[in-house]
Amino acid sequence: MVNAGEIYGNGLKLSAYLAEGIFTRRDVTRDDGALAKGGTFSSKISKGDLVQIWTNSWSGSDTIVTGAYTDSIDPTLSFAGSLGIVITEPEGKVPDVASDGGTYTATAQKNLRRASILFPGFSVVHRGKVVSASKAGAYLGYDQSGGGFTTTSADVAYKPFVLLQSASAGGTYSIAMGGGG
Repeated sequence: MVNAGEIYGNGLKLSAYLAEGIFTRRDVTRDDGALAKGGTFSSKISKGDLVQIWTNSWSGSDTIVTGAYTDSIDPTLSFAGSLGIVITEPEGKVPDVASDGGTYTATAQKNLRRASILFPGFSVVHRGKVVSASKAGAYLGYDQSGGGFTTTSADVAYKPFVLLQSASAGGTYSIAMGGGG
């Protein structure tokens, strides 16, 4: 967790969906004695938390999803070295779970909360051709001979850019640029 008051400087600011894991409903008693729906996420994300780009089969090619930073996330599937910082309180509906103790796992982006994320070291998002299929969060270089961004070309040793969505070969996708590699 980073104290939001300690954030200095600039970076790329993006609105992103938050992958917060399984939600477990827990009813709480209000001061007036009535029950209110509440609950917890298994990987709750809050303002000031560190996050990294995350991907899932349902996240979609135009969706930026972040997950809580952890050392155990596979670096080939996430924003391995460059982290984002949540700079706003997450917004969105708490999942509607039928009963106390029930659980819910999001299976569509419309069911995720959102927040603004600051990615230090990056300054712009570019829509560019990606010539090799890659997972969101992969570091990319630009291959002039291949005519696009890639993770696999032997000619590309310097990879300062980051793919913001999972990509199929030959498609156009969002890429974070500005040096963070």
